[in-house]
Amino acid sequence: MPATAETQRFILERTATGYVRMDTQTGDMAFCTEDGNQLICRAAADERAAFQKQLNSLQMRVDELETKLQSGSSLGSREWSEGLPSQEDFDQGLDYMEQFFNRFRGVIEGQETPSDNRT
Repeated sequence: MPATAETQRFILERTATGYVRMDTQTGDMAFCTEDGNQLICRAAADERAAFQKQLNSLQMRVDELETKLQSGSSLGSREWSEGLPSQEDFDQGLDYMEQFFNRFRGVIEGQETPSDNRT
């Protein structure tokens, strides 16, 4: 029996758990499993709809952030348009770290006592 246009409409690809069926005219996908001598297919439209919904939500967030970035609006505690911290801010941060480590080292050194003084 010759293959008809209708039978060429679908492409079936084997996977580790069954098959994926693609409609070559619409692009719709289905996940198929073998049940005895039958091939049971479940439309992937629900998965695609959930994916598309999440994708749309993320795209809206990206668009909103890009708009704020272009307008110079505040995004949190810093302006996005500022870029990297200034040299003064960087130096101040290093000074804070140095003070912390020196103070911490003092605490540790103050707790050390010779072993012969311990009871």
